[in-house]
Amino acid sequence: MKQENFPEPRFSFIEVNGKKQKSKPRWIDTEISEWVSQEYCSQSEMEERQPEKSGRKRKVSDEFRI
Repeated sequence: MKQENFPEPRFSFIEVNGKKQKSKPRWIDTEISEWVSQEYCSQSEMEERQPEKSGRKRKVSDEFRI
């Protein structure tokens, strides 16, 4: 699906078997992050969050507690 205001890809020219060809499209990660934050979510949603660990907690010996 094409988005009108999506950042443009970057291309470089590479030589393959003596012929110049366009590389695959590449995007700059900061441009993509900015686009996502403007289009779809607030800044608080963009902050990285640590996933909650599942499973039981480890037993810690008293001598290692601070």
